[in-house]
Amino acid sequence: MYNNTEDEYKEAVKNEYERVKNGQYSSYLSAPTRSKLSKLCWEIYEGKKMNQTDLNIFNALLGLPFDINNKNGFKAQKNKFRPIETFYKGETNPLEMDKVDLAAVLVDYQPRPFSRFRTSDLSLDYKKNDSIDNPEPEVEDDDGEFIFQTPQGGFGIKEEPPRKISFIERLLRLLKKSKRTVFAILFTFGLTGTGTAIYLAFFEKDNMQWSKDHYEVVYKEGIEGNPNEIIDYDEHLLDFKKVSVCDTSTCFKPDGEAIVWYAKIGDKADFFNSNGNGRHPETKKSLRPITEYIKGKYKGDCPTK
Repeated sequence: MYNNTEDEYKEAVKNEYERVKNGQYSSYLSAPTRSKLSKLCWEIYEGKKMNQTDLNIFNALLGLPFDINNKNGFKAQKNKFRPIETFYKGETNPLEMDKVDLAAVLVDYQPRPFSRFRTSDLSLDYKKNDSIDNPEPEVEDDDGEFIFQTPQGGFGIKEEPPRKISFIERLLRLLKKSKRTVFAILFTFGLTGTGTAIYLAFFEKDNMQWSKDHYEVVYKEGIEGNPNEIIDYDEHLLDFKKVSVCDTSTCFKPDGEAIVWYAKIGDKADFFNSNGNGRHPETKKSLRPITEYIKGKYKGDCPTK
């Protein structure tokens, strides 16, 4: 029987946070705040069919059951995400495992909660182990999840088998993995024209740089004369733009949630159509959701027809 410790659990969750913080939920995790983590939590629970274990984790920390009709009541709990924020940042070491359990949910770390982690075989890769080549006996646990028992007596969560990868995807992965090798192969087979085009398309122009009001996809040298930082290509930033805000601008959803974000620059503010990667592309200041007060104070003139 395994007896993994609380410190090992915390370290594992923190490592998973570092691994995924610039991924799908980077706008929430790359520069976490209690407000961002609260919104991410609601998005995760609202968007997935949660098992009873994760519902219990939600209830244990927040003191209320997850109810899709109680979003306003949930918003009042955002300060309870402060310990998770400081845990991700390495500023605190939570003593209560319910906080670490919810931190595990937000980055989808398995095995969770700690009660499961404590008796798990950590030599397994829980996130990727699909047991296709060597299937083990499967059982359904109390939470409705299918798990498999390992020869050592531990348990792993069985996920869906990976989908088949198309030829194009395999080619792109190979191209990304070994640029020189693939280019040499293409050259050897007399495909220098096509090979060069593919090489330039996939290897060189894989950066982004802020240009006036949006990100441009650029070569590694960037735009001549543009002093803004050159960053790695991020598909989520293609639609990220600076916007103008005036009296008639729609800045909120019907329920009051902001759809415009801002950062103050001296005595004015720049506005954007989303949270992007959480930072102003030029000043690197944190972006915040707009409020009626900010809109009223920093709005501009509406364009004339």
